[in-house]
Amino acid sequence: MIGKTISRYKILEKLGEGGMGVVYKAQDIKLKRNVALKFITPSLTKDVEANKRFMKEAQAASSLDHTNICTIYEIDETKGSQLFICMASYDGETLKAKLKQGPLKIDEAIDFTIQIATGLSRAHEANIIHRDIKPSNIIITKRGEVKIIDFGLAKLIGTTAITETGTTLGTGAYMSPQQIRGENVDHRTDLWSLGTILYEMLTGKQPFGTGFDITLLYLILTEHPPPVQELRSDIPEQLQVIVHKLFEKSLKQRYQTANALINELKRVVKNAGPDTKAQHVQDHKIPKDADFQKKTVESLAILPFSNPSGNDDIEYLSDGITESLIRNLSQISNLKVISRTSVFQYEGQQIEIQKVARELKVNKLLLGWVNQRSDDVSIGVELVEGSDNSQIWGEQYTKNFTNVVKIQEEVVKDISTKLKLKLTRNEKKHLTKQYKVDNKAYQLFLKGRYHWNKRAPDSFKQSISFYKQAIEKDPTYALAYSGLSDSYALIGIYGYLPAKNVWPKAKAAALKALEIDPDMAEAHNALGAVESSYEWNWAKAEKSFQHSIALNPNYATAHHWYAGQLRILGKFDDSLSEIRKAQELDPLHLQISTDVGRLHYYSRDYDLAIREYRKVLEFDSNFYPAHLWLGLALLEKLNFGSAIESLQTALTLSGNFAAVAAVLGYAFGISGQKTEAQKIMKELKSRAKNEYISAAYFAWVHVGLNELDAAFQYFDRAFEERSWWVVYLKIWPAPEEMTSNARYTNLLKKLDLSV
Repeated sequence: MIGKTISRYKILEKLGEGGMGVVYKAQDIKLKRNVALKFITPSLTKDVEANKRFMKEAQAASSLDHTNICTIYEIDETKGSQLFICMASYDGETLKAKLKQGPLKIDEAIDFTIQIATGLSRAHEANIIHRDIKPSNIIITKRGEVKIIDFGLAKLIGTTAITETGTTLGTGAYMSPQQIRGENVDHRTDLWSLGTILYEMLTGKQPFGTGFDITLLYLILTEHPPPVQELRSDIPEQLQVIVHKLFEKSLKQRYQTANALINELKRVVKNAGPDTKAQHVQDHKIPKDADFQKKTVESLAILPFSNPSGNDDIEYLSDGITESLIRNLSQISNLKVISRTSVFQYEGQQIEIQKVARELKVNKLLLGWVNQRSDDVSIGVELVEGSDNSQIWGEQYTKNFTNVVKIQEEVVKDISTKLKLKLTRNEKKHLTKQYKVDNKAYQLFLKGRYHWNKRAPDSFKQSISFYKQAIEKDPTYALAYSGLSDSYALIGIYGYLPAKNVWPKAKAAALKALEIDPDMAEAHNALGAVESSYEWNWAKAEKSFQHSIALNPNYATAHHWYAGQLRILGKFDDSLSEIRKAQELDPLHLQISTDVGRLHYYSRDYDLAIREYRKVLEFDSNFYPAHLWLGLALLEKLNFGSAIESLQTALTLSGNFAAVAAVLGYAFGISGQKTEAQKIMKELKSRAKNEYISAAYFAWVHVGLNELDAAFQYFDRAFEERSWWVVYLKIWPAPEEMTSNARYTNLLKKLDLSV
């Protein structure tokens, strides 16, 4: 084959051969690039099953577009009808070749495992199982990027298997018990195989031995491998637990998703210091003084940058740079960064460093200012110790206004250096990607974010306009698409426009962001919002939220919105766990704190809910959602007077928001004040002539008036509208007359929320 030209590919050299194929390095004559060509093994060319399996590999892998999965260019055949796949050619080596040099450094092994798991997560989302994860199917490029190759044994979940039940596919030492028994397997078989690779990277040995004999298969089916700590004493306990869980024989006890594994591995990175250089295992032991010590996780609050010039025209810039730094630094796994909402509580205030550090529970604070003179912009930053207000580092950056992005890149690098943060290869790559953006587009994006954060109908329209302008300036600006999705999503959530007018646009923008950058946490979260709040596809939404959290565990919004979905499904304990994580990252976020109370309200613990709402109002007595939910909790306690007073306060503070008016109408009806409830119904109908009023709002008032036929008619309309509010019917403490009605049960079934 060497030297031959097949189709437009000139064969240069043989790269390797496996059970199903032989791979050659070739040159694409037309595009002048090197590629890898995989031909089915000649001895199998007449094997119908092998050809089917080979085709399935191409179809499965080519549908996946991900950083950690080998790119498939095309599938073709020679004149002699021999099938081949044209794949990307990577400058690097297989993990198998790398392991011949001995065990890897711990941080390197974790990094590679996270990358493999991230690629598998993408495949599993597409319902594709690899089924042959092993070191020879993993390429490590010279830049440290992992590429999963060879989906020759991939199987689409839910379709007929290529091989009959009872036929084992895979490589002996890396096969799961389910594969050995010839069972129909799911994505968790890949996690077992990945556990085997992690074990081998850490110890230099395969957990159950090598080959494909009866003894090996028996051990996989019946035994646990020796703990990695017995073979290498510097393994942290947390990592030992992870490896053990990956080898659980029972599918239910193993990690359920690749994202769950990623989250656990990132916690190990957070809790551990730098790894030592790779050490070879000798006599199954590593010296006791190996350096892998736990350390305190750095925590940082980036306070709002000031605008000393007083020029309102660059207010968006000072706010935007603050938010951008928060976003980029929060993606560093061994740094806890407080979210935007909490730090912006201090905007315009005289800062008392130690007090703020205590309130936000951080050990470092970053302060800064932004100024513009003519065509230049100056940014000053100061990193201070929270405990004693001492300066750790300070710097001033001045560049032409067209180079603001470059300043931000330098600030992030300098902070990482001063805090002695160890960035993984993926983190370095992802941060670098953020700065490759047109400077004008970046400024337009900052203006969009500035208006989005005002959370008002007109400001959402302005944010959409600026995001669209940013996209026109730079069509590859993924973050602008993600911001556009967020704007449409909140218009839908607040009910300012009909759901069908905004949510499809939110989805299109989120998908475009992911097309450009598949590893953007914000875009996965935005997609999860669409799938949960509009499509009511709970399973898909859960994957999107979990993927977002896996990519950036510091992203408070993902924890917050995922907690909301779990609450809707009645999974209150899981929801509380997620919202507490959001609260830890954004401790002064009033809506997150209010939603902690909402969780207690829906779980019928009204006293605890009331305490949470009152804590929020102690902090900000003008926050209308806390008044709204306090009123609802008091209503359930039959404290009608205080409940209605609280709801009336909420209505005034919200600017007569229709949703709040409807809740007040419901409360009037429940408390027997039917005339007042009917008055609100009349007002809502009058408003509906000039503005969008959700059918769900009318339904609430009718429930309060015990007019259930009318209420269900409106709830059915709300369902047709895809109103976000209707999904709360399962957990809302509605009157028994309503919940015992067959139409209520039928509505829950249509929402896929049946008990």
